[in-house]
Amino acid sequence: MIRSGVGGRIEHAAAYLGLAIIMSLAHRDRPRLLIQFLFLIAVAAILELGQLYSSDRQSSFLDFAASCTGAAIGGLLMWLVRARILNYLGLAGPDAEGFRTIPDTGKLPARRVLKRLHRNRPKAFGG
Repeated sequence: MIRSGVGGRIEHAAAYLGLAIIMSLAHRDRPRLLIQFLFLIAVAAILELGQLYSSDRQSSFLDFAASCTGAAIGGLLMWLVRARILNYLGLAGPDAEGFRTIPDTGKLPARRVLKRLHRNRPKAFGG
């Protein structure tokens, strides 16, 4: 198995932190952050319980706790800064929740996100 060189529990926390951030930006209207957090906890629990039935893997409560910690930090971080990120990307709107979506789909307008990121990318080598 390929490892990054940091501890396994840090890898668990970082993976679930990143997953929480991506999930909260992708699904900013529904489901709510608490539901997303509970979903990530359920995924971590299912994966750890599944390791009980694998002969070459072992389940660990500390791995589960690290995964939950990463999901909690990611959820809390996004609860604090998600509106600012969406305002920066030009995706915040005047509706009740402060977010504008594509009508009848609830999805992010991906072209606008990519254009905004491309426009604000750092210029390499001064050009």
